Amino acid sequence: MVLLEFHQPQGAAWFDDLSLSSGNETERNLLAAPGFEEEDSAAAGAQAISERYENQVQSLLKSVEAAAKSVTAAETLSALEKQVDDVAASVTDKGLAPYFPRELRDLEDARKKLELCSRVLAGQNGK
Repeated sequence: MVLLEFHQPQGAAWFDDLSLSSGNETERNLLAAPGFEEEDSAAAGAQAISERYENQVQSLLKSVEAAAKSVTAAETLSALEKQVDDVAASVTDKGLAPYFPRELRDLEDARKKLELCSRVLAGQNGK
């Protein structure tokens, strides 16, 4: 997340055409909408699906809570992995990944933790 602030008792500040790069990749701008342009169709698309995305995340959280109480852990973990993939696809399939970098990183973390849980569970069942 990039935060720009102007801390003065009076006046105005305008931020436009920002650039953020990593390492030696100075030609690639990491900001999704650096110009703050209203006609940015990708930004409008990201805004349009944000409520649906948030609903999917809330559903995923409820599924995780239910899984904690479940006795069929292997099936539940598999279902949760698919749900994580579906939530991520709701953004990436529309080409809006640059607008959801933190969320996609969190989903990838969730996917890795679910895979680890599956491996641990498989190891316990193999003993």
